[in-house]
Amino acid sequence: MGRGFFQHTYGILPHRRPITTVEIRSILLAQWTSNYQWALKNVKVLQASSYEPDCITLFVNFAISSVKCLSIFNSIRRYFPLRLIKVANLPSDKNYILACFPHAVLPIGCFANLCTNTNSVAELFPDIDIRTVTLSSMFHFPLTRELLMAFGLCTANKKNILHLLNSSPSKAVMVFPGGIKEYRLSHPGKVYTIVKNRKGFIRVALESGSSLVPVFSFGEQNTFDTQEFKSPILIGLNKLFYKCTRGTIILVMGRGFFRHNYGILPHRRPITTVVGKPIDVPKVENPPAELVDEYHERFFNALIDLFKEYKYKYDEAGDEAQLVMV
Repeated sequence: MGRGFFQHTYGILPHRRPITTVEIRSILLAQWTSNYQWALKNVKVLQASSYEPDCITLFVNFAISSVKCLSIFNSIRRYFPLRLIKVANLPSDKNYILACFPHAVLPIGCFANLCTNTNSVAELFPDIDIRTVTLSSMFHFPLTRELLMAFGLCTANKKNILHLLNSSPSKAVMVFPGGIKEYRLSHPGKVYTIVKNRKGFIRVALESGSSLVPVFSFGEQNTFDTQEFKSPILIGLNKLFYKCTRGTIILVMGRGFFRHNYGILPHRRPITTVVGKPIDVPKVENPPAELVDEYHERFFNALIDLFKEYKYKYDEAGDEAQLVMV
């Protein structure tokens, strides 16, 4: 019951009474939500930025961080299992581009280890706000858009990445330079990476002054068995699908709920994500091709060194593990 148009005693209109909106700071949120300490760490990152965050910004970041703390990710960590290894610190006064390899069928290791708190990424890299970019077509499927946005994902294009990196310090954007083509090359055994001609993320790093960080997930390619189409008709339809959606279709086989030889679940094989040393990059508004090639070569060599150093410990093949650069 409210008030009427002419009578103040009853009606459907709300009463005319003053309303005061109070901005809730992250300090108050910390007092009220002690169960979400890791979520609040990401909210507090905003206080170190050059602008004053509004209530909507605080709420959105708090909601994203809360989703990353869901207990279901602990079950996913135990299922494979998943491990996260830090090689060097990432200071919170810089921004970073985390270039992850390989993409595989599903980048389970990189996503679970770096986009959720299942392996305590907030403790390993304190005050670093990690965001992920993905294909724009992924936001066109029903309910997928809401799920991706709940984790803070956005479309993988230059404008969005630069916006994230230039918004405030301590931002890290996770990209997969190999993309969908690397996904097609995913097979158990050899690790195929597409990086030789992928220089867009290097140019974005130079334009924003963000450090480059090589990230490698050992065992990522072993979670699914894949097979490409052999029929010319299906190959043609797959090419048409790629032109329309920038995605591709391949035959994927994993394990079942009760049988281990076939099914839609990924195989239970260990995945270890190793975050390498950051490569400091100068900020250049319009970087020349020679400078892009120089830092691309440095990143290329750093990725190879990271693989060679840790394959003995974290790859099931050990010394026989092979990295194929395409």
